Amino acid sequence: MKKILKIVGIIFLILILTIVSIPFLFKNTIKEKIMEKVNESVNAQVSFTDFSLSIFKNFPNATVELGGLKVINNAPFEGDTLAYVGNFQAKVNLKDILFKKDNEPYRLLGFSIADAVVNIRMNSEGKGNFDIVKDTSETPDNEEPNNLSFDLKEYSIENLRFTFKDDTSKMSVVLDSLYHKGKGNFAEQILDLETTTVTKVSFASDGTAFLRNNVVSLDAILGIDLNQQKYTLKNNTLKLNNLELNFNGFVQLLDDGQLYDLSFKTPKTTFKNFLDLIPTAYTKSIEGVQTTGEFTIDGKIAGKYTSTSIPKLDIQMLSNNASFKYPSLPKSVRNIDIDIKIGNDTEKMEDTYMNINRFSFTIDQDAFSVKALLRNLTENMLVNADLRGTINLENVQKAYPVKMDLDLKGILKADITTAFDMASVEKKAYERIKNSGKASLEKFVYSGAGFLQPFHIEKAGLSFNNSKIELTEFSAKTGKTDFNIKGILENFYGFTLRNEVLKGNFSLASNHIDVGDFMQTDTPSETSKQEDRAEKTKSATSGNTSIKIPAFLDCTLDAKAKSVLYDNLTLNNVSGKLIVKDEKVSLQNLQTDIFGGKTAVTGNVSTRGDTPTFAVDLDMTRLNVMESFSQIEMLKKIMPIAKVVEGFFSSKINVTGKLTSELTPDINSISGNISASLLDSHVKQASPLVSALDAQFNQLNLSKLNLKDLKASITFENGRVVVKPFTIKWNNSTINVAGTHGFDQSMDYKLTFNVPAKMLGQDASSLLAKLTVTEQQKLGDIPVNVNLGGNFAKPQVSTDIKQVVNNLALQVAKAQANQLTDKVMDKVTNEVTNKITEKIGGDAMNKATDAIGKLIGGNKTSANPTDSTKTQQQAPKDQAKKAVNSLLDGLFKKKENTQEQKK
Repeated sequence: MKKILKIVGIIFLILILTIVSIPFLFKNTIKEKIMEKVNESVNAQVSFTDFSLSIFKNFPNATVELGGLKVINNAPFEGDTLAYVGNFQAKVNLKDILFKKDNEPYRLLGFSIADAVVNIRMNSEGKGNFDIVKDTSETPDNEEPNNLSFDLKEYSIENLRFTFKDDTSKMSVVLDSLYHKGKGNFAEQILDLETTTVTKVSFASDGTAFLRNNVVSLDAILGIDLNQQKYTLKNNTLKLNNLELNFNGFVQLLDDGQLYDLSFKTPKTTFKNFLDLIPTAYTKSIEGVQTTGEFTIDGKIAGKYTSTSIPKLDIQMLSNNASFKYPSLPKSVRNIDIDIKIGNDTEKMEDTYMNINRFSFTIDQDAFSVKALLRNLTENMLVNADLRGTINLENVQKAYPVKMDLDLKGILKADITTAFDMASVEKKAYERIKNSGKASLEKFVYSGAGFLQPFHIEKAGLSFNNSKIELTEFSAKTGKTDFNIKGILENFYGFTLRNEVLKGNFSLASNHIDVGDFMQTDTPSETSKQEDRAEKTKSATSGNTSIKIPAFLDCTLDAKAKSVLYDNLTLNNVSGKLIVKDEKVSLQNLQTDIFGGKTAVTGNVSTRGDTPTFAVDLDMTRLNVMESFSQIEMLKKIMPIAKVVEGFFSSKINVTGKLTSELTPDINSISGNISASLLDSHVKQASPLVSALDAQFNQLNLSKLNLKDLKASITFENGRVVVKPFTIKWNNSTINVAGTHGFDQSMDYKLTFNVPAKMLGQDASSLLAKLTVTEQQKLGDIPVNVNLGGNFAKPQVSTDIKQVVNNLALQVAKAQANQLTDKVMDKVTNEVTNKITEKIGGDAMNKATDAIGKLIGGNKTSANPTDSTKTQQQAPKDQAKKAVNSLLDGLFKKKENTQEQKK
């Protein structure tokens, strides 16, 4: 007995060791086999990060587990992710791993998929990215057959996101957060599969969302006939949101498509079924809603679905004289009539249609109805529609809990008939669109994101006449702003149906426009209306507001406004043309009265991108200098010196730069140039700069500067202004000016004052007193160089007056020396004349006088005299010269003897 137990124990231990070691012994073999089979069968890049083989998890079966499984497409979808599976587990028979013969398949007993993504795409050429299975038509006959058989008992899918996109039809289907479980015996050819499915469905076609995260669930038993590939719906309940539908019939897979024979209907007929169709994202819970009347859905789908045909469709939604009321809201929606049919009678896809034979309702006394026929839904959709009735917008939110971040009020009236096809809209062939009727909006109030103040539309009217849509009137106001607009809409259908830009030509008239009324907050508030408005006001004061030019506008606007308030500036009698396009406003000859003169503006303002920009040319005529350069921040920075001038100026300004969020110039970013001329202007006394200059010169009195017709030219960039040289007249003198200054008020100027010498101070006046009036007049204006530094509030003035006075002293000394020389020479001449007269007589005296005159700088001889003349004149000159020399020798010897005697 002990031996038997010992043998049994040894055998049991060997089995345990074998079972434990199997995952390690066969792990690499199975992994290599998987990769080999995958690479042989698919045309894609397949990889996985984790692989494990477990015996105990589903003993006596083995579990193969993969993690991070990726399937990446090759061309023509190269780089696209076809599938990703976070975790995949497959349950297989342990015998297949240990004892399977080569010609026997692996039996798949079950599988589970978790955290997966599948992206299916059809391109414009009709190819699908899911077609990755390699062509096996050239596989040799002796190649090993498919080594996998499905003996499923159960399977599950948790958290799968499935996406289907068709580039041709612009259709997309998304199944998000998909949970699906199935249980059945696939080893049998005929079985019942119990399934549970829950997912969120989104469906869009050509940019229009028909379903958006609608919750769909299906509990069903499927009768499966694997021999005929036929799937029959047995006990089942499908829920779309909370709307229940029961299905009967089957779907059968064929070689060229699928065969459908399905019918469905609502098990309940209350009108609450209709409310259940609306996604919860757009409304509140319908719990407690009171309804009257019925609503039913009854449908049939029968026929083949192939590449050229679809099943016949007959889906009807009916309601008659129904109503509903939310318990938390004061009003109800009554007299609801619905008669809608979706059909296809020919099995041709292009013949699918939707007939809204009747859709009408009443809120209070206001009734509204719609009739429409939409044909050729899958291609060039044809639309025939009638809209008639009145809607009080304020009552909509009082009767239905629509979630909106705005507060709407107003009366909408419509009486419109329209007929068009979508191709005409796409090709802008508006002449093929047929319209008639009118629509109006009165006493409309909008409170919400985009405006700090409620936006009021007193009255707006549209007139429809074939392709022409006229804005007959649009009277509106917000804050302190009012305006009236009329014009023609050129792309109304592209704007409303295809999210295209709104084109048109309009005229605008206004009594007053305050640009600040069009501020908008950067981020819409999530709070209540009161908190929302408070948040907007707070944002406006803290600078978190902006003005954005709407991207959906492409229009021309001829505007006139009696007054416009912009950046605390009041513009009067504003008129001009504005072209709005691509989030940019182009200004053409915009004219306005401001600061007592006129200004014309040409250029553009753009809010496209993160930072708004501008580039404008200003033509200013006879504006008040002090008002312009003290109230316009840009001019104040460019020419702060102008604030010391009283009078008027005209100017041409070219400037570009960035704008702040309030559309005012960002001073540090601007660059450009200015040419200006002053008219009837003078310098005022009360300024630090004028006082500093007056202190350097006696009797300067800058108020006497002649600024009439003074012209100046400057350039500015990177916060620095360069003033080109110009000249100012002062009495009969001039002042030359040139230099630079910064937007920070720092300055570096060079001035040359050409002033009379008497203005150079007391030292200069003392020097001038030594000169005669005639000599003083000969000095003229004296240039004095002045350097201006510091800033305009505290200027630093330095001059070269000391050097100028020193130079003046030298001039006075020279003049005095010349006076002394003249006196000495007069005395010498008189003495010489007397001596000569005594010794040599009158004739010789005259000749001597001439000689003396020539010696001390008298008249020169004639140019180029002949030799004979020179010979004839030489003798008497020599005699006179000798006489003069003798006389001078005697004279100076006499003086020397006299001086010696005195000593």
